[in-house]
Amino acid sequence: MLQTQLKVDYFNKETFKNKPVKNDEVQKDQFSKLLVTQLKNQNPMDPMKDREFIAQMAQLTSLEKMEKVREGMDQLIVNNSNNSLYGLLGRKVTFINEKGQEEVGAVDAVEFKENKGMIQVNKTMIDPRQIQRVE
Repeated sequence: MLQTQLKVDYFNKETFKNKPVKNDEVQKDQFSKLLVTQLKNQNPMDPMKDREFIAQMAQLTSLEKMEKVREGMDQLIVNNSNNSLYGLLGRKVTFINEKGQEEVGAVDAVEFKENKGMIQVNKTMIDPRQIQRVE
């Protein structure tokens, strides 16, 4: 068992060295590679039991599905946040401008670029996080 663990540790260290990847990709890749390494290095006199293998495959499937749910939730949050900007149209807002000064004006337009919402006040596009007050 110790020999297998050492091989797995070495395998993981070499595999993920200097590779910039997303956290969720790392988890799935690590799990898959660990499972394959475990199967390759198992003791032929004591092979992995079917139940253990099935449990590990179920964990991998669960991990993939949880990642998809998280991605869907992230997109839902972005959409909800962006949709709330439409409620600002025509409303008077107080915001901090680029010079750090307070400015007041009505929201004239809402614009979306790359899933990021911006609003137009006094012919200037501003980030909604600059808003201090809505009337």
